Amino acid sequence: MEKKCRLLFAVLTNKYSLIPCFLFIFTLFTIADLQAQVRVSGVVRDVKGIGIESVTVTVKGNTNGTTTDSAGRFSVSVLNPQAVLVFTSTGFITKEETVGNRTTIDVTLNPSASNLDEVVVVGYGTQRKRDVTGAISTVTAAQINERQAVNLQDALQGQVAGLLVINDAGEPGAEGSITIRGGSTFSSAGNSPLYVIDGVVGANASGISPNDIQSLEVLKDAASAAIYGSRAANGVIIITTKKGLIGKPRIEGRFLHTWGVLAHKLRQANATEVRKFRQQQGSSGTSTDSLNPGFNVDNDYQDELTQTALKDQYDLSISGGSPGFSYYNSFRFVNDKGLILNSWGRQAFMRSNLDFTISKKVKWSSRFQFNYRKRNNIS
Repeated sequence: MEKKCRLLFAVLTNKYSLIPCFLFIFTLFTIADLQAQVRVSGVVRDVKGIGIESVTVTVKGNTNGTTTDSAGRFSVSVLNPQAVLVFTSTGFITKEETVGNRTTIDVTLNPSASNLDEVVVVGYGTQRKRDVTGAISTVTAAQINERQAVNLQDALQGQVAGLLVINDAGEPGAEGSITIRGGSTFSSAGNSPLYVIDGVVGANASGISPNDIQSLEVLKDAASAAIYGSRAANGVIIITTKKGLIGKPRIEGRFLHTWGVLAHKLRQANATEVRKFRQQQGSSGTSTDSLNPGFNVDNDYQDELTQTALKDQYDLSISGGSPGFSYYNSFRFVNDKGLILNSWGRQAFMRSNLDFTISKKVKWSSRFQFNYRKRNNIS
């Protein structure tokens, strides 16, 4: 017994012998912590089976959480099988799921039976829909993501009652037009509505990417003139861009490739039909000479002057934040080769949104937007 005590005392008093003991104890705690952390992933969909973007997934009772990506996928760590995941999103009923022994949880969110409590932007602040007496329509980011919107016109087409979108002529980089209440002669902007982007009245909406839009409010009635004056004679479109969400940095990239061909071709006369036509006109000489190459070639000039239209669109966004600070940065590049030979267009969009809460009464926000366009259209 005395020998065993002496041996234990020697081990404890030897600093080199304590190192393996500490390493062993640290390894045990690390393994226990890793076993306690359970990684749960899954997909959040709506009733149509479409993935819902930007759904907040939190662990009930603590600050751990994440958001879903563009396809509705999420991944979050929980401490134990008794943990409860809470799924919340604007326009949907909040749902809770107990983890249990599952590592994959797929959730279907039902739309809210009444969206009267939804907050909308009305120009002079925000109100709940039940308190709004004017004609206001809302388009959310989830609705925009359901379609491959190239520009603002694509994002709004068919989404708002009473809003007319006229598509462009198909030229590279061209845009359509938006009309809310028909023609007007009271506004210096013609028939175009007034755009308000993140509180900036009269901002240029052609330089905004649909992927950067969090929500769109369309003020259609004459009451909007009480806020913005005669500039609102053609209606108002209020655009709120995205902000970073609290959590780890989120990087999202998209690539869209489209192509087009001439839908309808006109029948062209061949060389024999041209010569007969000129003979009927009474032409003579070289105009009816069958050996003249200028009148003896069957050229389809529609094929000679057109090509397969190709458009490549690249999107990259980086967002994130922490308590009191959030950031959202995005970049889009569009390379458009038109249907007519030597017609092309290139566009670049860049946006940076920063929000910093200094105190309860002081908040600093920054909105930076850059737009570049260059076209070569054949008219």
